[in-house]
Amino acid sequence: MKNVTYMGNAFPHNYADAWDDDRGMMVLEYGNEPKFVNWPDMPRYITIKVSELLEDPDKYLKPKMYVRVTLDIKISYEEANFVRDIHRQIPIERTTTDTRTGGQRTATTC
Repeated sequence: MKNVTYMGNAFPHNYADAWDDDRGMMVLEYGNEPKFVNWPDMPRYITIKVSELLEDPDKYLKPKMYVRVTLDIKISYEEANFVRDIHRQIPIERTTTDTRTGGQRTATTC
């Protein structure tokens, strides 16, 4: 045996897999090289700062996505509603907003 290929998970399962979207399956036919096929419709996980998300939401948000947003700037009431209601605009699975104040962490799930 010359090489071992560890396949891992076929798709991300939680935020430990955030931004790790190069997943799918391997097809191995006898006598041929392995073929790696990505799964374009897999669930995805990202963690992102609200400042980055507000700059270009279409760049980051995809269907079947779990999004954890960290508030790193002061935002207006309208921007806060946008982040809260983002799952209505794009068919993402869940948004979580983290705010860090005085060492405490508050998570709001939409």
